[in-house]
Amino acid sequence: MKTRLIFLILLFVCSSCGRNHKHASDIELQPQTAQPKLNQAELLKQFAGDWEISVGNDTNLFISVKHFSTGKGYNVSDKLITQGKILVEGTGFWAYDEAIKKITLSLLRSDGEVIQNQGIFTSTNTYEYSNVNNSPSYIGVTNCSFEFTSPNEIKGIFIFNNQEFIQTMKRVLY
Repeated sequence: MKTRLIFLILLFVCSSCGRNHKHASDIELQPQTAQPKLNQAELLKQFAGDWEISVGNDTNLFISVKHFSTGKGYNVSDKLITQGKILVEGTGFWAYDEAIKKITLSLLRSDGEVIQNQGIFTSTNTYEYSNVNNSPSYIGVTNCSFEFTSPNEIKGIFIFNNQEFIQTMKRVLY
């Protein structure tokens, strides 16, 4: 059960690793003929806010994405909670790196794991990403993407051990 819960929390920071993975450096924007170039920093703003993912009976992942004081990135924190007990939590940042033309997410987990993901928006509502430091938790994950189905809902699509998993993130409205 703990392994399943850890996997589900990692879906938030899911990445491509293992032997058959596609690094963020391999993800390229397709030529756009009728559309202007996608503004990655602007599109990243869609993630700002508080999110919740139900991952099982009495178990939820809470994610908070808050503007950093400079306005050029986000502080990210998350907690996996079951029956009022925190199983694992993390903190880090998310920002567009102009030098490499990628969005970078870096997290430090309470279990000591360091996670570094990079990706890009391939359309105005689809973000594709991968793990770039071969985090041990992501072995077997070969594809990750988030699709904004509305401003308050994100569908995460992940391929893990050749099976598709879908998680829905809902914005927490106060």
